Amino acid sequence: MRTGTRIHTMKKLFNIREGWQPKDDWLPERLLSEKLPTGVGAGIGLCPDELRQMIQTYYQARSWDENGFVPEKKLAELSLPTVMCCLRKTEPGIRETMEDYSKRWRWEEKRFRLIGVR
Repeated sequence: MRTGTRIHTMKKLFNIREGWQPKDDWLPERLLSEKLPTGVGAGIGLCPDELRQMIQTYYQARSWDENGFVPEKKLAELSLPTVMCCLRKTEPGIRETMEDYSKRWRWEEKRFRLIGVR
Protein backbone atom coordinates (compact mmCIF):
# COMPACT_ATOMS: atom_id res chain seq x y z
CA MET A 1 0.00 0.00 0.00
CA ARG A 2 2.86 2.38 0.80
CA THR A 3 4.31 1.93 -2.69
CA GLY A 4 0.96 2.79 -4.26
CA THR A 5 0.68 5.88 -2.05
CA ARG A 6 4.20 6.97 -3.06
CA ILE A 7 3.36 6.51 -6.75
CA HIS A 8 0.09 8.43 -6.45
CA THR A 9 1.83 11.22 -4.51
CA MET A 10 4.57 11.49 -7.14
CA LYS A 11 1.91 11.79 -9.85
CA LYS A 12 0.30 14.60 -7.86
CA LEU A 13 3.68 16.32 -7.42
CA PHE A 14 4.30 16.07 -11.15
CA ASN A 15 0.96 17.76 -11.80
CA ILE A 16 1.76 20.48 -9.26
CA ARG A 17 5.11 21.04 -10.93
CA GLU A 18 3.32 21.38 -14.26
CA GLY A 19 1.00 24.07 -12.95
CA TRP A 20 -1.92 22.27 -11.30
CA GLN A 21 -4.09 24.51 -9.14
CA PRO A 22 -7.02 23.60 -6.83
CA LYS A 23 -9.51 24.93 -9.40
CA ASP A 24 -8.39 22.11 -11.71
CA ASP A 25 -10.02 19.50 -9.43
CA TRP A 26 -13.47 20.26 -10.78
CA LEU A 27 -15.93 18.70 -13.20
CA PRO A 28 -17.31 20.29 -16.36
CA GLU A 29 -20.40 22.40 -15.70
CA ARG A 30 -22.58 20.07 -17.76
CA LEU A 31 -22.00 17.25 -15.26
CA LEU A 32 -23.20 19.50 -12.44
CA SER A 33 -26.27 20.84 -14.20
CA GLU A 34 -27.68 17.77 -16.00
CA LYS A 35 -29.07 14.64 -14.38
CA LEU A 36 -28.19 11.21 -15.73
CA PRO A 37 -30.66 10.40 -18.52
CA THR A 38 -30.63 6.56 -18.42
CA GLY A 39 -29.51 3.51 -16.50
CA VAL A 40 -29.70 2.72 -12.80
CA GLY A 41 -28.71 6.31 -11.99
CA ALA A 42 -31.36 7.90 -14.22
CA GLY A 43 -32.52 11.19 -12.78
CA ILE A 44 -29.61 11.49 -10.35
CA GLY A 45 -27.37 14.53 -10.49
CA LEU A 46 -24.46 16.07 -8.62
CA CYS A 47 -24.52 19.58 -7.23
CA PRO A 48 -21.46 21.79 -6.69
CA ASP A 49 -21.71 21.53 -2.88
CA GLU A 50 -21.64 17.72 -3.05
CA LEU A 51 -18.64 17.79 -5.37
CA ARG A 52 -16.82 20.25 -3.10
CA GLN A 53 -17.41 17.93 -0.12
CA MET A 54 -16.22 14.90 -2.12
CA ILE A 55 -13.02 16.71 -3.10
CA GLN A 56 -12.31 17.75 0.50
CA THR A 57 -12.90 14.18 1.71
CA TYR A 58 -10.50 12.91 -0.95
CA TYR A 59 -7.82 15.40 0.10
CA GLN A 60 -8.24 14.31 3.73
CA ALA A 61 -8.00 10.62 2.79
CA ARG A 62 -4.71 11.36 0.99
CA SER A 63 -3.42 13.49 3.92
CA TRP A 64 -3.09 16.52 1.64
CA ASP A 65 -3.88 20.04 2.78
CA GLU A 66 -7.31 21.62 2.25
CA ASN A 67 -6.17 23.02 -1.14
CA GLY A 68 -4.96 19.67 -2.45
CA PHE A 69 -1.22 20.30 -2.03
CA VAL A 70 1.04 17.64 -0.52
CA PRO A 71 2.44 18.85 2.83
CA GLU A 72 6.10 18.30 3.69
CA LYS A 73 5.04 16.06 6.57
CA LYS A 74 3.46 13.63 4.08
CA LEU A 75 6.59 13.67 1.90
CA ALA A 76 8.75 12.86 4.92
CA GLU A 77 6.35 10.06 5.91
CA LEU A 78 6.75 8.57 2.42
CA SER A 79 10.56 8.98 2.47
CA LEU A 80 10.66 11.39 -0.45
CA PRO A 81 13.44 13.75 0.73
CA THR A 82 14.69 14.65 -2.75
CA VAL A 83 11.21 15.90 -3.58
CA MET A 84 10.78 17.80 -0.31
CA CYS A 85 13.55 20.26 -1.13
CA CYS A 86 11.94 21.05 -4.49
CA LEU A 87 8.46 21.97 -3.30
CA ARG A 88 9.19 25.05 -1.25
CA LYS A 89 6.15 27.31 -1.12
CA THR A 90 6.47 31.05 -0.75
CA GLU A 91 3.25 31.10 1.30
CA PRO A 92 0.50 28.53 1.95
CA GLY A 93 -0.89 27.20 -1.30
CA ILE A 94 1.44 29.22 -3.54
CA ARG A 95 4.54 27.78 -5.14
CA GLU A 96 7.58 29.69 -6.28
CA THR A 97 7.62 30.70 -9.95
CA MET A 98 8.13 27.87 -12.42
CA GLU A 99 11.34 29.45 -13.69
CA ASP A 100 12.89 29.55 -10.20
CA TYR A 101 11.54 26.10 -9.45
CA SER A 102 12.98 24.62 -12.66
CA LYS A 103 16.41 26.14 -12.09
CA ARG A 104 16.56 24.91 -8.50
CA TRP A 105 15.18 21.47 -9.38
CA ARG A 106 17.90 20.82 -11.95
CA TRP A 107 20.57 21.97 -9.51
CA GLU A 108 19.16 19.90 -6.64
CA GLU A 109 18.73 16.88 -8.89
CA LYS A 110 22.43 17.01 -9.85
CA ARG A 111 23.48 17.60 -6.25
CA PHE A 112 21.51 14.62 -5.00
CA ARG A 113 22.72 12.40 -7.79
CA LEU A 114 26.33 13.34 -6.99
CA ILE A 115 26.02 12.53 -3.31
CA GLY A 116 23.94 9.42 -3.93
CA VAL A 117 20.69 10.44 -2.26
CA ARG A 118 17.69 8.98 -4.07
